[in-house]
Amino acid sequence: MISATQLKKRLKARIDGLSDEKLRDMEKFMESLESGPKKGDLLSFAGSWQALDDETFKEFTISLENRRKTNRVKFLDETSFD
Repeated sequence: MISATQLKKRLKARIDGLSDEKLRDMEKFMESLESGPKKGDLLSFAGSWQALDDETFKEFTISLENRRKTNRVKFLDETSFD
C-alpha cells in the first residue's frame, strides 16, 4: 500500500507534466469532487414516495429488484477472469 505522502508526490509529478488545457480539466474535476452531494440535497427527496399509490410502489420495487439482479449478473460476467 502506498502512503499518502508518496501518493501526493506521484500525483504532483503527473500534474506537473500536464498541458494547460488538461490542467484546467483537472481543476474542474477536483472541484466536482469537492462539491459532491450535500445532506440537504438528499433530504430534498424526503416524502417523494408518499405520492405513489400502493400498486405503483409495488411494481417499482419488483422492477428495481429485477434490475439489480440483472446488473449484478452483467457485472460478474464483465469482471470474471477466465
